[in-house]
Amino acid sequence: MTQNGLESIKIAKHNGQWDNAYRLKDEIDIPDDLKKALMKNPAAWNNFQNYSNSNRFIIITRIEKTNTIEMRNAKISKAVELLEKNLKPYDKNRKPLI
Repeated sequence: MTQNGLESIKIAKHNGQWDNAYRLKDEIDIPDDLKKALMKNPAAWNNFQNYSNSNRFIIITRIEKTNTIEMRNAKISKAVELLEKNLKPYDKNRKPLI
């Protein structure tokens, strides 16, 4: 690794970004509105619980990054739809579907 790369790691460890990058290892909090919607659909809820942390993280962060309640509700509906079918939250090119 180059000196710049090593310096970047040192800075990231100092400011907390290094630890945040590995947040996926931790239990992820499910937003209440998403959890309610998923629990209304047993298949979606079961599939969500069986997803990897990284796939759950994708869904949650895409929903949390919305600017309006309408967009948030639309993304939650799309997430439930995908989860009911046990589909990943991204297409074959890793483009998010939510």
